[in-house]
Amino acid sequence: MLTPHRLLAQTEMDAHRPAAEIGRLLVEMAVAGLLKLNRAVTVLDDAVRAGAHASVWSILTEALPALLPAVGERARAGLGDLLAVGARVAALAGARRGRDAARG
Repeated sequence: MLTPHRLLAQTEMDAHRPAAEIGRLLVEMAVAGLLKLNRAVTVLDDAVRAGAHASVWSILTEALPALLPAVGERARAGLGDLLAVGARVAALAGARRGRDAARG
């Protein structure tokens, strides 16, 4: 039976999917050298200022783990700025521990 609580949870999951896909695409493009992270930072910062905290948080929860360097590797140019956006938006989105904590 579809309860209001389940319907709300499903709606939140469906709303998260496009942002998560953007996060995956951001990683693919950065790894392929098609996107400079500083340009993504500018766009994501603009989205945060426009009030899209939850969407930006969903994008970054998908992208940041994949963009972090392995032990002994150098960080990509712009990663520090992307992490800074992540820190700001995590606070604004009310993020807690765990990958999807911003969604409750």
